[in-house]
Amino acid sequence: MNKVFFNLRKWWDILKSEWKQVLLLISLIAFLGLAFGGIINIPVLNKIWGIFDPVAGIATFFITLAILWNQLRLGWENGLEKRLNVEYCTLSGTELQVLFLVKGAYLAGESDIRPWAQQLGQQITGTLQFDMNWDDDTPKKIMYDRREKKYVKNFYVTMYLTTNPLHTEKGKASIHDFIERKTYLKHSTIEGDLENLPIIWKRK
Repeated sequence: MNKVFFNLRKWWDILKSEWKQVLLLISLIAFLGLAFGGIINIPVLNKIWGIFDPVAGIATFFITLAILWNQLRLGWENGLEKRLNVEYCTLSGTELQVLFLVKGAYLAGESDIRPWAQQLGQQITGTLQFDMNWDDDTPKKIMYDRREKKYVKNFYVTMYLTTNPLHTEKGKASIHDFIERKTYLKHSTIEGDLENLPIIWKRK
């Protein structure tokens, strides 16, 4: 019973949020029902209906095709392999400096973007301190991977660091150790070093 009540309440809130459009639509439907039902006799409407009826049928067919195509496209897009690309930036004076880049990291789902981006960054430096700012609008782009011969869905985010790990000996040591791992990596490679920024960790 409570579930039914909350569903009704939700529907009511949705309708109430756009009450003007809902009222206009109900009035239009009621008017057309009365007119074409013969309760209100308006001869010109009968002529309009003679033209509108076949046009509406054709339009309904094409609208159905458009809806079907959109469902197929969304299903295909949701099934694509997801990859994460991250920029790790810090302020250098008044300008943003890109310290590290992660390119093409495997991404299980969109809800994993934030924790996975943080974890990848921490693998590079050992620890990272982030600003509270986060790009809410995460750009995404569907691209064709020529090497793997398939389409993939890329996500792009920028993370803002409040401290530069290169300014501490501990941070430099962690980054140096990370760079040394490149000979043991199977699915990725590392480019750049402490003297050639940004350091890029990318998919092979």
